Amino acid sequence: MSTESPPLNLPPGPEGNWLFGSMNEAKAEPLDFFVRSFRQYGDLVRFRMGRRQLVYLLSHPDYVKHVLVDNAQNYPKPHNPPGRLLGKGLFASEGDFWRQQRRFIQPAFHPDRLGALVPHMVDSTRDMLDRWLAESGSGKSFDVANDMSRLSLSILGKSLFSEDVIEQQPEVLEACLEIVRMQNIRRSMLTSLLLKAFPVPTQRRKRFRAGIATVDAAINSRIARRRADPTAYPDMVGQMLEARDPKTGEPMSDKQLRDECANIFFAGHESTAVALTWTCLLLSQHPEVEQRMREEVAAVLGERAPTLQDLPKLRYVTAVFEEAMRLYSPAWIMARQAKEADKLGAYDVTPGTVVVMMQPILHKHPAFWDEPEKFDPERFTPERMAKRPRFAYYPFGGGQRMCIGSNMALMAATVALSMMMQRVRVNVMPGQEIILEPVVTLRSRHGLQVTVSPAPAASPPRAATAR
Repeated sequence: MSTESPPLNLPPGPEGNWLFGSMNEAKAEPLDFFVRSFRQYGDLVRFRMGRRQLVYLLSHPDYVKHVLVDNAQNYPKPHNPPGRLLGKGLFASEGDFWRQQRRFIQPAFHPDRLGALVPHMVDSTRDMLDRWLAESGSGKSFDVANDMSRLSLSILGKSLFSEDVIEQQPEVLEACLEIVRMQNIRRSMLTSLLLKAFPVPTQRRKRFRAGIATVDAAINSRIARRRADPTAYPDMVGQMLEARDPKTGEPMSDKQLRDECANIFFAGHESTAVALTWTCLLLSQHPEVEQRMREEVAAVLGERAPTLQDLPKLRYVTAVFEEAMRLYSPAWIMARQAKEADKLGAYDVTPGTVVVMMQPILHKHPAFWDEPEKFDPERFTPERMAKRPRFAYYPFGGGQRMCIGSNMALMAATVALSMMMQRVRVNVMPGQEIILEPVVTLRSRHGLQVTVSPAPAASPPRAATAR
């Protein structure tokens, strides 16, 4: 009597090189390679990376929901040792430690507490716009990506520490920008392997470590001040200092606090800054959308700054940002690794299989989006959103590991874009080559050069706006 197991039913996919599988192609041009594979093989594609590692590309909302929600316990993040920058913070940790940290941090991101951050968002945006208008007469162009990073870091500094860290310590801004540049350097597979095997102290590594040391000094000094007088600072760090683990009653250590501040500072600022940069590009290409934003802002705000109560009324402004994240999702890839055997539809998943989910594919999947390449903020009216599967759109991930700062990012973007509509017009310099660069986030390889001019006079508002 035979005891052989039935053959596995594996998804279709390319065979790749006999030794490396599809690793070289995936490393060289990951976005183009995976998009081509989706178009050729469908919603579930199998790859071999190296001699044995199986990788599945999931491009259907049901598959993504299964991995992130329905059977999430079987699909943790692939193991990576703690890095020097993020340590064991929320973004990088896993398992019981992640759950403990999430319990510590969650209260700081409660909607009631986030509302208190709106004045910080307003102040940081006003500072940026004042600087832009003061320099607008020169006609000199600048990379708006850097300014959006500065804006996001300013907001996060005030939210975390009740002070604009990068304004008080300009070296922290330079360190942050340098760290981001280092993280976003693309290397060939051979170079990556050599650097991992022979960790020589290159000049880049020295600059990276020096940047982390600068950020650490800024964070640790502020944590020490709050330890000395915890009631004097009603900010996010103050809230985290007060937090106690519900199971043990223990507070966070200074090392844990440092890691969580670094995670919020870097993981939080990068996605918002990149998405705002892409929004600037799209608005320059669609003046009719920009005009409608100005009309909504004029109707809701007039010339005053936005408040928490105004944000739900600025629905079209928020929809523009959401549509920008659909077309250019900053978080462009997610990975999980199967612990045990499973099934996705009719196909088998073997233990150890890495499953990857790519927002740029699902966010433009023709089965769920009409004219997927078109910039259309009206996609985000409640009526149209209700007709789409939950995971046809997931710029902040989903399930228990959904980005803890998603509401804060949407609030900050709505505030920034509304104030921009009141005061400036961002003019993208013509003739630029816009090349998608899928690194830590989905960036423009050469940034985005712009000039700024004062906003045009407000027009009478239209009767109908997105709600």
